[in-house]
Amino acid sequence: MCGINGFNWKDEYIIEKMNSSLRHRGPDDEGIYVDEEVSLGHLRLSIIDLSENGHQPMSDRQDKFFIIYNGEVYNFQALREELELLGYSFKSNTDTEVILYSYMQWKERCLEKFNGMFAFAVYDSESKRLFLARDRMGIKPLYYYFDEKNEVFLFSSEIPPLLEHKIDIEPNKKLIKDYLLYNISDHTDETFFDGIKKIPKGCYATFDLMRCELEIKEWYNIKYKERFAGTYEEAISTFRDLMVDSVDIRLISDVPVGTCLSGGIDSSSIAC
Repeated sequence: MCGINGFNWKDEYIIEKMNSSLRHRGPDDEGIYVDEEVSLGHLRLSIIDLSENGHQPMSDRQDKFFIIYNGEVYNFQALREELELLGYSFKSNTDTEVILYSYMQWKERCLEKFNGMFAFAVYDSESKRLFLARDRMGIKPLYYYFDEKNEVFLFSSEIPPLLEHKIDIEPNKKLIKDYLLYNISDHTDETFFDGIKKIPKGCYATFDLMRCELEIKEWYNIKYKERFAGTYEEAISTFRDLMVDSVDIRLISDVPVGTCLSGGIDSSSIAC
């Protein structure tokens, strides 16, 4: 896993403090990008392309777009080939660069092309916009705090970096009650802190840095009405093929890969 941080003004000191709060998420590399509009931070756990070419925040060749990213897009090699045919050239072998150019080419529609788990932010320095997105199931976390009155927008992979800022927060008693009584906390986009929320799973957010306006839109939702039309035997075969393919694409890595085995049927199947 990696860690990402950011907010909508210039302050190298605070973005470095936020990074320090996330160092456990990325022991291999650390970086910041700061201009008059934003401060961005990244902690890296190297999985694909272990070289310095994978350093983040990462920009395009014209230094117009900047990305910070946590996750893994498993079909990045196929997307890279598609982008190369469209005229893009790459300086690294990372999926990070593929995500950046995919956004430059297809904007928010790029999310539909990704097969993976991710939370990332792209800064467009020309239009002065931040684009933040989260994967279909919300596997990778992305928290934010938005004070419209004081024009403060913060985001991070975890809550502690947000608390490096002097923000007004109170306990969210309703969610704390849900957790203590029912052991649930991920059924809503709220957190234990009133005022700190999650970018909803399967959603993206755009933040206009000039107008200080936040807009969140859904880009994916499960279609529960769809039903498998084949026989029981065909369902078993299809499920097996999907399972094998799902494991195969997760083995793409430039470092050793392991699995956690609890003894249940799901982890045993993955191990097999």
